[in-house]
Amino acid sequence: MQHRPYETFVTEIRQYEEIDHCHSHPHHQIILPLSGALELQINGLYGRACAMQGAVVPGNFQHTFRGVGDNRFVVVDLPAQLSTDYWSDDLCRFLETPNFFGLDPGLYHYTRLAGIESCRNVRNPNLSIVLAELLAELLAHRYSAAKSIRLTRRLAPALEYIASHLDQRISVGRLAALSYLSIGRFHATFREYTGRTPSQYVTELRMQRALVLLQETGWAVARVSAALGYSSQSAFTHTFKRYFGASPSRYHRQTTS
Repeated sequence: MQHRPYETFVTEIRQYEEIDHCHSHPHHQIILPLSGALELQINGLYGRACAMQGAVVPGNFQHTFRGVGDNRFVVVDLPAQLSTDYWSDDLCRFLETPNFFGLDPGLYHYTRLAGIESCRNVRNPNLSIVLAELLAELLAHRYSAAKSIRLTRRLAPALEYIASHLDQRISVGRLAALSYLSIGRFHATFREYTGRTPSQYVTELRMQRALVLLQETGWAVARVSAALGYSSQSAFTHTFKRYFGASPSRYHRQTTS
C-alpha cells in the first residue's frame, strides 16, 4: 500500500473579501462554490468560481482574486508534490494547469457535505485528508471522462477516415479539416487522445492489418503491401520488420507451410 504524502491537507469553508489580493502558494488548490462568487486571474486566465463552477489553482501559480457578495466556498488544499505511485493520473493532470470547471448536482451535494463535515470536525486532520482526497479524485475522474467524451466526438470523423483509407495516402490536413481544427491543434489533440502522432497511429493500424492479412489470407507480401498503400514492397518490409522484429515473408511462410 502506498503512503500518503506528508504535506498538510486542508478541507475547509472560506470566505473572501471584496478587495483584490494577489499571491501564490506551494500547494494545489481546488475552490468549490457554496454561495456568491470569486473572481480569479490565474497566470493570465480569467474566470469565476460561482454557481456550479469551480476553479483549480495549481501550486506556485501567481493568482489575483476578489470575493463577490456574501460568498462561501469549500476549499481543498493538496500537496504540490503529487506522486503518481499514490495519486491517479487523472488527478495529476487535473491539477497541473489553471482551470475553471462545471459541477454536476452529485458533486455539488458532495461539496456541501464535505464543507459541513469539515466544520463539524475541524480538529480531525484525518477526516480532512479523506474529504480532500475523495473530492479531488471525484472531480478529476469526472473531468477526465467528460474531456475524453469531447475528444472522442471531435476526432471520430478523422479516426473513421483513417480506418477506411489505409490503402491510400492519408493527409494530416484532411484529418484536421474533418475535425474542424488547425493542423497544429489537431496534432496536439490527436496525441492527447491516442498517445501517438497521426503518423504513428496510421502505421500502427497498417501493421496490425498487415499481420491479419498475412496470417489469415495467405496473400503474398507484395499484395499485402499494395493493399496498405505502400509505394514499394521494400518500404513495407522495412516498416513491418521494425515494428514486429521479423520480416513479413517469415509470417507468410508460417501460414502457408
